[in-house]
Amino acid sequence: MQTIAYRIGAPAGLNDFWQRPLSLLLLICTYQFAVWTVAPLIMTQGLHVNILSVALWGREWLLVSYKHPNLPGWVFEIAEGLFGYTTVMAYALSQTFVIATLIFVYLLAADILRDRFQALAATALLLGVFYFSVPSIVFNHNIAQMPFWVAFLWLFNRSLTSGGAIYWLLTALTAALSMYAKLSSGLIIALAVVWLAIDPRGRAALRTTPPYIAALAFTVSLVPLAYALWVSGLQPIAYAAARGEKANTDPAQLIAAVAAILIFPAIILWLAGTVKLREIPRLFWPKTLSRNLRFVVMLGLLPIAFCVFASFFASIRILWLTPMFSLWGIYLIGNLGRSLTSQQVNRITVVAIAVNFLAIAGYGTFASAQIYLATTPPRWEDWPQQRIAAELDRRWAERVGAPLRIVAGATHLAGAVAFWSSGEPSFFENLDPSLSPWITEERIARDGMLIVWRPGDPSVQRFGKYLTRYATETLTLPWSDSTRAWPVTLDYLIVAPSRGGANGFAF
Repeated sequence: MQTIAYRIGAPAGLNDFWQRPLSLLLLICTYQFAVWTVAPLIMTQGLHVNILSVALWGREWLLVSYKHPNLPGWVFEIAEGLFGYTTVMAYALSQTFVIATLIFVYLLAADILRDRFQALAATALLLGVFYFSVPSIVFNHNIAQMPFWVAFLWLFNRSLTSGGAIYWLLTALTAALSMYAKLSSGLIIALAVVWLAIDPRGRAALRTTPPYIAALAFTVSLVPLAYALWVSGLQPIAYAAARGEKANTDPAQLIAAVAAILIFPAIILWLAGTVKLREIPRLFWPKTLSRNLRFVVMLGLLPIAFCVFASFFASIRILWLTPMFSLWGIYLIGNLGRSLTSQQVNRITVVAIAVNFLAIAGYGTFASAQIYLATTPPRWEDWPQQRIAAELDRRWAERVGAPLRIVAGATHLAGAVAFWSSGEPSFFENLDPSLSPWITEERIARDGMLIVWRPGDPSVQRFGKYLTRYATETLTLPWSDSTRAWPVTLDYLIVAPSRGGANGFAF
């Protein structure tokens, strides 16, 4: 039986708040959104390169970039249309996806654990998971994938328990959206198919019509994505393979990182007084598992184990595992073997928020110390991106007298200029037409191009004929008010629109 513990002397309204799981869920979501939206605004003056990439792909309305499917870019572009290009929007958008993940985790936990207070505790524990802290400020494909990953599992479980055709159809559409967010979602979808074959409810569902209608809807939904991948020459798959090789991750390092991520939520339970230290191993390795917790193991934990196993044969980046820890809180709470009182859940929530806030304090201290001690910007997001873009906009307008339509160079610098430029120009990444096929010789001849790079960048050789035909100019700006800080310097050249045809650059 669930115990209700009222606080003596506290206002009745406050007591009511602490007794309602949905009120506590609102508290968790509000905290996550507010703190992790505001913190990077205080500690950085620019945007991470991954955010810039997503935004610039979204500007072109691609279905597939050379890295990933482009659903995150579409979402970013829609958000930009509603709220404008601002750092607040970029960080708030990322936290919106994180909050959506927390909500779907709560819904799934309520179905799995069949207790709303336990579901709330399982959700609160995720504040102790690494991916819900510092990495959550960067809106990229990993963050965009998270809510679709968990929503798919919630709807899939609902489909198995209710058998309703609408749930099966929503499961299929959510699975498709997850694939449009990131191709690695295929792993969880494949495991769901295996679960259908080994679970009694799954086998019973296969004797009905809705799963096959859902499979058809899923397949049809993926046709545009499959076509775009084929036309691109399977670039995202080749990119993932190459990126994995560059990661050069030692399996021991990945195992250590995974272990650290898994242990923190258990520590939160101990700090909250919910379990004793000697009970923690039982949370990880229970003697028996109910059907619902076997579902969590199969679809929540097996993807992690698969990636660890794969790391012995290929390099696996730890951030690729971002959505896979979302069910870890459900697993831990499900293995407690007892119900939780509202007072215990309140303590878990408070401790989880406190642990998460420590991550902010550490992030803020590290970032502030870097900036104070550095003579040059320690990270690309510390560069004065908006001031650089504004000054180059001004110089382009003075020289050319036409809107800036194309910016070329590396994403961390030239991409930042393209993002913040008032004319919302297209970005020509590394002057490589295979990475930016929307840039053609005809466009460059018609619109001209601004090429931006950092002095000493070895990739400048890619600029080829432009370096010999156009004058290289320099821009110097202060990046910090610290007396220790040196100004930042960048080089650029202006390729004016051609009146007579192509500018002589051979793709």
